[in-house]
Amino acid sequence: YGFEGTPRDVQPTRFTILKIASRWCQELEQLDDSSSVYKLVGSVLIKQGLLEARGNVTKRLEFIQDET
Repeated sequence: YGFEGTPRDVQPTRFTILKIASRWCQELEQLDDSSSVYKLVGSVLIKQGLLEARGNVTKRLEFIQDET
């Protein structure tokens, strides 16, 4: 077992997700306010506001970092 009793095979997944979310955050920061952002919901892409997308990714990063 690794951090706080989680199995070791789960840890790389969390670190991979953290790395991906960090990259998303960097990419969203490079966009200007007129850029279009889409969110995958099921099998459909739905247009999302840039500020909302940034907020969602930031929250996801915080959640993952608290978990690891």
